[in-house]
Parts: sequence; C-alpha cells; structure tokens
Amino acid sequence: MIRFLPEFICRQYKEKKHSGKFRAVSLFIDMTGFTSISDRLKRYGKEGEEALSEIINIVFEPAIDSIYIHNGFITGFAGDAFTAVFPEEDPINAIIAGYEISQTFSGLVLHTMPEKFNVSAKIGLSTGNVEWRIIENPLQNTYYFKGDAINGAVYAQGHSKMNRVIIDSRLRNRLKTGIKLKEVSKGYYQVKEVDLSRSKIGTLNAFSPDRELLKRFVPEEIMDMKGMGEFREVVPVFVNFRPEKNPEDFINTIIEKTFQYGGYFNKVDFGDKGGIILVLFGAPRARENQAKRAVEFSMDVLNTAKHTNARIGISGGTVYAGILGSNIRGEYSVLGKMVNLSARLATYGDWGKILVDTHVFNQLKNIVVFEEKDEIKLKGFRKKTKVHVPLKMVTARSPVGMYTFVGREDDLLKLKEFIEPIFKGKFSGVIYVDGEAGIGKSVLIEELHQSLGERINYFYMPADDVKQTGFFPVVQFLRNYFKQDEEMEREENKKRFDEVYSRLYKLAEDPEVKKTLNIGKPLIAELLGIDYPRTSSLTPKAKYNNTLFTLKNIVKLESGEKPTLVVFEDLQWIDDSTKDFIRLLVRNVEGFPFGVIITGRPDSKGNPLRISGLDAPQKHINLTGLNLDASKTIIHKIVGTEPSTELAKVIFEKSEGNPFYVEMITKYLKENGYIVKKKGKATLRSKTFDIPGTINSIIAARIDKLDRDLKETVKIASVLGREFSIRVLSAMLSDRPVEKMILKGIEEDIWRSMSELKYIFKHAIIRDTVYNMQLKRILRELHRLAGETIEKLFKNNLNPYLGELAYHYENAGNVKKAKKYLKKAGEKARKDYRMKEALDYYLRLRNYIDGKERIDVSLQIASLKSYIGKWNESLEELMQVVKDGGKIGYKKAVAHAKTSIGTIYDKMGRYNESVKILGEARKMLEDLDDKAGLSSVLVRLGMVKRDIGKPDLSIELIKEGLKYARETKKHTAEHYALMNLGNIYFDLGDYKKAIHYYEESLKVAKKYRQKDNLAHSLGNLGNAYWAFRDLDRALKLYNQALSISSTLGDVYSMAIAQINIGMLFQELGKLNKAEEAVLKAIELLREIGDRVDECNALGTLGYIYTEMGVFKKAKKTT
Repeated sequence: MIRFLPEFICRQYKEKKHSGKFRAVSLFIDMTGFTSISDRLKRYGKEGEEALSEIINIVFEPAIDSIYIHNGFITGFAGDAFTAVFPEEDPINAIIAGYEISQTFSGLVLHTMPEKFNVSAKIGLSTGNVEWRIIENPLQNTYYFKGDAINGAVYAQGHSKMNRVIIDSRLRNRLKTGIKLKEVSKGYYQVKEVDLSRSKIGTLNAFSPDRELLKRFVPEEIMDMKGMGEFREVVPVFVNFRPEKNPEDFINTIIEKTFQYGGYFNKVDFGDKGGIILVLFGAPRARENQAKRAVEFSMDVLNTAKHTNARIGISGGTVYAGILGSNIRGEYSVLGKMVNLSARLATYGDWGKILVDTHVFNQLKNIVVFEEKDEIKLKGFRKKTKVHVPLKMVTARSPVGMYTFVGREDDLLKLKEFIEPIFKGKFSGVIYVDGEAGIGKSVLIEELHQSLGERINYFYMPADDVKQTGFFPVVQFLRNYFKQDEEMEREENKKRFDEVYSRLYKLAEDPEVKKTLNIGKPLIAELLGIDYPRTSSLTPKAKYNNTLFTLKNIVKLESGEKPTLVVFEDLQWIDDSTKDFIRLLVRNVEGFPFGVIITGRPDSKGNPLRISGLDAPQKHINLTGLNLDASKTIIHKIVGTEPSTELAKVIFEKSEGNPFYVEMITKYLKENGYIVKKKGKATLRSKTFDIPGTINSIIAARIDKLDRDLKETVKIASVLGREFSIRVLSAMLSDRPVEKMILKGIEEDIWRSMSELKYIFKHAIIRDTVYNMQLKRILRELHRLAGETIEKLFKNNLNPYLGELAYHYENAGNVKKAKKYLKKAGEKARKDYRMKEALDYYLRLRNYIDGKERIDVSLQIASLKSYIGKWNESLEELMQVVKDGGKIGYKKAVAHAKTSIGTIYDKMGRYNESVKILGEARKMLEDLDDKAGLSSVLVRLGMVKRDIGKPDLSIELIKEGLKYARETKKHTAEHYALMNLGNIYFDLGDYKKAIHYYEESLKVAKKYRQKDNLAHSLGNLGNAYWAFRDLDRALKLYNQALSISSTLGDVYSMAIAQINIGMLFQELGKLNKAEEAVLKAIELLREIGDRVDECNALGTLGYIYTEMGVFKKAKKTT
C-alpha cells in the first residue's frame, strides 16, 4: 500500500498527540518542466496518461528514495514539488540527499511518445524549528508542517538555478567540514562538492500504514486507486489565508464546506504567502456543475470567514490527476497549467475577493454577476491573464419535477371525462388509478392538475408508509389549507386557523352545517396540534364522527365555491380513519361538484386494492408500461440528445417500460460515462457494460455518487418517512446548511416540494432504497436522534407526534421510550375512537412487556378486538389472559377477562356459557371484594337473564349491580344500570316504573354532565310517556333529545329522534309534520350509511304517505 501519510504523523496520531515542534533541516525541491509535460501529453489521451505515469515513476522514485535513505521524510507534495525534513542535529544527511537528487537530474532527458522532455530540479535547504499539527474532523482529518526551517528552504530554492542545491546562512553556520560552498547571493550558498563518506545512510524501512487510521485522512476511493493517473476536467480552488494564532477553526470550516459542495479537500500548507489550502472539484470524483460548485463554495467560505483573512483563486480545465510520488511516499494531487494558474490567482488577488480565469467565467457568465478586471501578469505565465471577480449568483435553482409526461394521453383523457360532471355542478364519483411502483400514477394526476390550473381546487392527501397514524393524509392537507407553519409561534398558527375557519362559516348558509362546523372546530384544531377550548363534552365516538362530518363539510363548502378534486395517494398505506372519511365523503353528495381520485399499488397477488363500503359511482384506470417510443422521449429529455435505437432498446428492455425505471437506468448510464454522442445521437460507449441487477441497486449506485453532505442529508430524511419536515430535518442536521441540501436534492431529483416546509421523496422506492442501504447500527442512532428532536421541538404538545415517537424509539431500540409512547399513542387513539389504530399500538406495546403489565395490555387488546367486531379473536385473547393470569395469580385480571368472555357469549347468543362464566367471574370478584368489577358483572349477568326470559332475576341482579356502582361512584355504570332497569320494566309494560328509572338515569346524566347519556335518557323517557299516552310530554322529550344530539353532532341519535317525532306526529294526525321529520331522518341515515334504519324509516314514510293518500309516493318508498 502507498504511504499516503508520513510515518511521523501516523505515530503521533496513534499516541494521541496532536501538535508539537522540533529542530530540523528542511529541504524543498521544485521539479521544473512537469507542467509542460502534462499539458503536452494530454493530447494523446490514454497513451499520454500512461506516458506521464511512467515519467512520474522515473523522476520521483529515486528522489524520494534519497530522502528516506538519508533518514528524512516527506511532509507533503505540492504538484511537482515536495518538502522534506530531517529531524537531527547534524545537517549533513539532508545536504547529501539534496546533492544526490541534483546529480540524478543532471542531464536528464526523457523520451516518450514522439516527444522529448527535459526535466530539472531546483533545491533549497535551511534549518530551524518545525511545527506540526493534526486537525481532527469527523468528515476528514488533515495535518500540516510549518516553521522557520520550511520557509527558509523555500526561500533558498528561490535562489537556485537548474539542478543546483542552495543552502542559507543559518544552515551554513551549522556545518563543520566536508562540504565545498560558493556564495551565489548575499546569505545563500551553492553546494559544489560533498564528502559522501560522512553520510549516515539508513534503509528504506518497511513501515506499513494502518488502513483504518489512513482512511480518516484519505478517502477510500483514493487508497484503492491502482496504477496510473488520468487526464480529467478539474476545477482547482486555492484558498490563501492569513494564519491566525490557531488556524484550526478556519481549516475545519473549509473541510466542512468542501464536503458540503461536493469537492475534495486535498491539502493545507504554509509558506511565505501564509496558509494555502487546495480543494479540488472534479477529482477524484466528477460532479455536475463543477465550476458552479467551486464558485458557490468560495463565496460561502468568504461569507463565513472574515473577508480580510482569505482570498481565493479558481481556474478550470483538463489536468493530470493521480498519485504523485512512489510507494515509499505518495499523495493524490493534480498537475497542469490550470493548477498553477489557480495558485497564482489566489496569491495575487485582494483579500476578501475571488479571482477566476476565463474558462470558469465562460461557464458561469449567465448565472453569476462578475466584475471584470484588467489583464494581469502572473509569475510563470508569459502572456497576461484575463481575470474576473464573481460577485453574486443571479439565478436560484428551480425545482426539478418528475419525468416527462408521455405515453399516457388516453389515460389523461379518461380522467378528464371522469371529472367532467364537476364542471356541471355534480359529484363525479370515485376513480382508482392502479399500477405498480414507478408506473407513473403521480405523474398522470399531476398532469391533470396542471392542465386544469385555476379552474379547480386541488386537495392533495398523500399517505406515508412510516406515518400510518389516524387521518395522516388528511392532516397533511389541513396543514396547507389552514396555512400552518411549524416555524411560526403557536398563537400565529392559531390566528391563521381562525381566519380560514371564519371564511368557512361565511360559506355555510345552512344552520345545521354552521352547527357542525362549530362542534368540529376544536376537533380539527386538535388534529393540527392547536389548543382550542371545547364547546361541548363529547364521547370518543361522537368526537370521531364529528371530525368526519366537519372534514366532509369543508370539502362540500369549498366545492360550492369552485369545482374540487380530492386526491388520495398510495391507498396501500392509507389508515383506517382516512378510509372512514372517504366512505363518508362520497356518500349522499350527488349535488356537490367534486370528484375523488385514489391511487394505489396492487397487493402481493397482483390484485388492485379497493376501499370497501363506498356508496358512490366507481371507475378505475390500470396503468401499464410505456412503449418504446414513449421511453425514448424520457431518455431524450435526460441525455439532452435523441437516443439511438440501440440505446433505447437496452433501457426499454431493462425497465420493461416502467417510466421511473427508464429514468433511473438512463441517469445511471449517463452518470457513469456509458453514454456518448455519435453522429448526433446518444449511444452506448461500448457493448460491454454493467447495469446493477435491480432498480434498488441502480438507485443505490446513484445515491452513492452524491456528495457526502447531500448523501447524509438524504439518509437522515429517509428515516423521517417519505414526507419530511424541514424543521425536524434541520434540527437533526444541527448546524449544516439544510436549505442548500434541499435545493441540491431537488436538483438531483431526490425529492420535491409539497409546501415551503414540507418535502416528499420523488418516489417511495427512492426513500425505501436509501433507508434500507444503511447499517442497522446507523439507523438505530438516526431514529434515536429523530425521536429526541421531535420531543425537543414539540415539547409543548406532543399529542400529534405520539405515533411517530413510538415508531422512532422502537426502531432506535430504546425500549423504555418505545413503551412510553406506544402506550400514550394507544390511549390517545382509543380516546379519539380510532380503534384499529389503537389496537396496532397495543399489539406492538405487548412485544416489550411481560407479567401483569402484559396481561393488562392483553385485556385492552381483547376489548378493542371486540369493539371492532372481531369477537372470536377477542375470545382467544381473553382465554389466554385467563390462562396466563392464573399461572401468576393475577386474579383480578382473570375475573375481568371472564366478565368480558361472558359479555361476548351473550352477544353471540351463547347464553348458558355466558351465565356459567359470568358466575365464575362474580365469585372471584366477591373474593377480591372488587365492588366496581362486581357492578359490571352483575349488570351483565342480569341482562343475560333478561335475554333468556327471567326478568325478575334480571331486575334483582341489576339492582345489586346498581348498588355497587353507587358505592364506588362509577357514574357511567350507574346510568347504564338505571337505563337497563327502565328497559326491562318497559318491556314488561310497567311504564310507571320504567319512567321512574329513566328519570333517575336522567338525573345522573345531568348531574355528571353525561350529555350523550342525557340524550339517550330523554329518548327512552319519551318512549315511556308515549306508551303511557302522554303524547305532548313525549314530543317535548323527543325534541329535547334531538336538540342535545344536534349539539353533540350525534347524527345517529338525531335520526332516531326525528323518526320518533315523525311517528308521534303521525299518530297525532299531523301528517305533513310527520313527513318532514322522517325525511330529515332518512337524509341523516343516508349520510352515515345506516341502511337498516334507513329501510325502517322508509317503511314509516310509506305508511305516512298511505294515510295521506299519496299512493305513488308510498309505492316509491318500498
């Protein structure tokens, strides 16, 4: 392996020493002629590269050997020059080494190709102090040597002529005998003869550098270079700076900005002109827009540094790039006229300014404002040089969209036909756009959006495979709709929310819609993380349903102002709450001008996904691969030239016409130099080339070619999901310039903007590939950082982020915090009536716990499964609780599990089994003296007895349960027991007692503000008074129940109240009022999709029409 570092630096680094100084003799050698050789050989291409590599070996190797044989070492190279130091008291070895090198170059003529080259060396030596320092940086370490000895050697070399060795007076004063000198100018002497016998010759030691140590200083792609260098387009940037007392901060800044802009930090050196740093753009890795990157880097450096402390020179062109030196000591560097020009420009310009040559100016003159300077005369250049000073960039990077819309014209026409009704004031229905990943679903929808422009509202609701929390796609839309900004103060966001919501109130003409908006306002605010006072107490179910209705009203109201498209993207990731919203949204909206588009991938068996229970017209479009001509159009856009048939066929066959794959494969071939222009067409460079086997591998290869800062940014963003917040990403990246990385990501087609502060990966495959290419260890650390960042940023209200926090800490392996947030997220989802989501959180939580805690969570899981109708699964969970609880003596959990089992058996009609297991639960709870538990089991047991025809025993059990509910102050259980007693007496025809218990339940509901229970008590009490033939009292109670249900937004209870009112009016002979009430009930039931009660209401309406003598209408209701 080549020794890229001095052994001295390796040894000090291993010993954890980072600075020091010592006395030494320094030697500086400048090999003249190499720039000319490089510039002349580059015209020969590959053969020239081979020839120059051979010359470097011939010239450098003996010179380096002489240094090391005489116990010196090379501190660093500067193109075709290098510096060596000899840390010893007797300077004779250094002088003999210089003398031997000069003799090697004497008369040296090199013949290669049809060319002949003269190479000579100018050598200077001095003595004094040498300081050294190692600078550690997480991106790349570096080091430097400086001091009197090194500066003196450079000055002495300046007095040398071809193949002469010059020493200064300081070194002369240390000499003893054996050297013949001749003064060539005041204080400088030529070495004429040397007594070689005085040399203390050493050996070329077998020092082998540690690769792990080495890669902290040198990129692995340089360490792994084999053989010769190459001619390539490079933009060298020299930064000349005035060294402060400790220049470490400035050097670290340069390293970080080098990585940020995609350059290579080559070296830092010190000499008579101060500090010099060389940064290369285009070597060892090529980038797009190298000149632009170099100038942006330089502007950023000067903006960061004190202007008066740095100046920069930039040129560009073809140079030789490769390893200079030999295996004993070598470095990666560049040779050529352009390199020398950059160095001269850096030390010529004014402090705080950048000078660029004409080559760079011509590339950037359309996007950079330049100040033109007079031609200047530079040392080493025969002609004057035209220079320019860049002042500012004049164009910002524009977001790069998705690939060209092509080959989908028929599908676009189908979409336009589908939405045509919305321009005629009607609902157009639902259309599914199906297709595999990358097939162009999003592109098609975006093309439709662009073609319609301002004619429509466009409500975009994308799902995310990471953030599958309740209403996630809807919340993304709401953030934009209500103009929410994470960077704003909470009060400002609340103010914006209020302003938009006020507009909704103005749009709403129907008092019932206004009422729904009023109930829903704090619920929508809560989705957005805005604290808002509630105007009424809602049960979880009522809260959930009101959220759905408010969301629907927003769409309905906006569609009344302008035809509206609602787009749900990625059905495969859409959560259950959003599906419920879609079901409600499309129900009973024939007269509202909006349409719904849903995109999605097929399932694992290739079947298209659908949302069950949609009560609306439905269509679908299935997207397949593009044809060859359409694929050629995409290729043409990317390479900028019409592709040859051969190139198009190769890409088409590999991609199978998937447009995203066409794009990725084309970019891969282009970026790796496989595409060239021949006879006006883009074609393959050769017939032998490698394309990675999968699209993920191709994407990974493209990501690997990104500059380090952008690659790290993309990796971190992938941890946040397909969509990510700039605020969170910025905080995770700490002090790195996120805005620049975001723009670069757009430029590289990695992501696109959703809003000013929200971005989305251009395709989910890109996000997934980047995420999965990272080591698990790194992912755990990034998830930990994401979790901690979200906690810190949103500490005042974590509720909207509980699911995300659970996800991040699970993947971070932080069990303690994963448990904490899974539990909180589960509780919040259950409270918000998002039962399936709550179930998912509790199932995940159970993986991290055991013992009693695990059993308690299992009871929650069983309850949720029962709630969503999965009775058999709930029974399995409960049976396991009985088994596990029995093993560890957790009797209370076993008793509650048996109570739940008995309840499910009752619902399933398995009454005998229900009575048996409820009896067991009762006995256990009595032993435990668990009165709250006894209240529950006794009431449930009483209801089973009622179901099997034993009302007396039922009443006895429920009354006993009521007693325990009152003792334990379980007021909801108390109300439930009273209502059931009323129901039993009602069924028995004892209306007086029924009224008594209903009125008792009413008192409990009023006292403890149980508004939903209050409506139920009023409704049942109305039924009892009707049966008791007090119709006026019954009507009053039904209207009170309707009013409370309306205040709560409980649509089902409102419908039931309207039906009761209608039937009562029918009995009173007020048929028109009866018709009005039942029609309102039918409309409400259609809104919530309750087909059974709608059919019953239609039957009631038919009877009313029959009594009215309107038989045609009566017939239509059947």
